Amino acid sequence: MAESLTYTLAAAAVGTVAAFWFCVGSAFMSVTTMAELATSYWDYHKARADAVVSQSAQYAVGALLLVAAFVLQVAAALVPPASQLALPQLLLSPYVFLASVLLPAWALSFAIYKVLQHINGRRVHSLLKERTAEK
Repeated sequence: MAESLTYTLAAAAVGTVAAFWFCVGSAFMSVTTMAELATSYWDYHKARADAVVSQSAQYAVGALLLVAAFVLQVAAALVPPASQLALPQLLLSPYVFLASVLLPAWALSFAIYKVLQHINGRRVHSLLKERTAEK
């Protein structure tokens, strides 16, 4: 195995593990934990709950993209150097190709973020309202 391939694969493997640990803290934060973080001793603060939900959704999306990037890095390292990919003429410019990856990736990740924010936000606020009503 070439030295450069060894380093590339090691970097991708370590990065994937880092992405896993990055997402464990907030991306897998339960709705109950989010509700606890947004609760004061007397009541809950809607803005604080919204911030915690947004942060969790951002971490989840970031971790997903980070893992995807490392998977692409491993794939790039495993492709034979002489291998060519047949792309449409328009995508042969590095700048156009970069834009054709960045723009859809951003749009898809933003949509995922908004969906996670909406779903978890409803669940957290519902849980907080229940807890407030019980007091």
